[in-house]
Amino acid sequence: MNRTARLGLFIIGALAVLFAGIFLIGRKDFLFSHTYHLRSEFDNVAGLQNGAEVRVGGVHVGTVEGIHMPEKAGGKVAVVMNLESSTRKVLKKDSIASIQTEGLLGNKYLTVSFGSPNSQAIHEDDTIRSERPLDFSDLLKKSDQVLDTTNAALRNVEDTTGNLKSIADKVDKGQGTLGTLINDKHMYQQANQAATSMAENMEALKGNWLFHGFFKDRGYTDQGELAKNELTKVPSGYSAQQKFVVRTKDVFDDPNHADIKHEKKLESVGKALEGKDFKLVMVEAFRGVEGSKDVNLQLSRAQAFAVRNYLVNHFKIDDTRVKTKGNGETKSNDENADRIEIVIYG
Repeated sequence: MNRTARLGLFIIGALAVLFAGIFLIGRKDFLFSHTYHLRSEFDNVAGLQNGAEVRVGGVHVGTVEGIHMPEKAGGKVAVVMNLESSTRKVLKKDSIASIQTEGLLGNKYLTVSFGSPNSQAIHEDDTIRSERPLDFSDLLKKSDQVLDTTNAALRNVEDTTGNLKSIADKVDKGQGTLGTLINDKHMYQQANQAATSMAENMEALKGNWLFHGFFKDRGYTDQGELAKNELTKVPSGYSAQQKFVVRTKDVFDDPNHADIKHEKKLESVGKALEGKDFKLVMVEAFRGVEGSKDVNLQLSRAQAFAVRNYLVNHFKIDDTRVKTKGNGETKSNDENADRIEIVIYG
């Protein structure tokens, strides 16, 4: 083969390699396909480069054609995508673009979610929503925070364990009240007998006719009755629709007792509740500062209990939604300090 033929073959081979390269690059960048453009805006593109892959459903269907900085501070970075026309069938106005990473530290690529079937079709140069990318630096910061929290928790556990060990040692040695009770069986038996005797005496007093009236006048003969429908706090999300306020002396014959004498003062409240669609009714009793603090607390509980019982027994009301609360003493000592509040919550 002469020199001219060899030169011709070399040129033909070089052209073949060139055309193959152009074909492969053009195929990757969709130079020989029908395409269209979409945009999406990000606060931070997290290292995404021009020419990066665009995937839909995990399939390479386009490339990132351009990344443009915002024109002013506070703007967003615009990413322009060049996509195959076939993706118009699955991409819609509500599709979302997000930046992903190959593995943990691989190349960045853009993925676009399928749109919903009933959403509007996309058009050339439409802008779709985006999701904030999770950068590797963010993961490191969160990992540091988790480690710091874990270390603090471990230190707290160690401190608590040390305190418990110290307490256990003192109890074993018979130090302190608890240690004495546990280690001294005679003292423990005396304390147990005293507590049992006191409870029995209180129950006996309730049954004794001399003291029966003391408890009955306060609206209860058993502490357990007061707690059945008590509620310490209104659940969040409940809003007050209506409130009734009546003075204690207008309902009870004696403000220091829980025996209702003037039922008419509560009739308007009961009728209002019958016609209401409510979630909760709170019956709260308040006392002034006169008298013992403990007695005032028990009286307020008993008075709220008595008002609730009257309402649920005389009117058609869902009694499971009527709760009580005894607030005891209030700071005010005026004539409105002793009062009953009935609040309807929706």
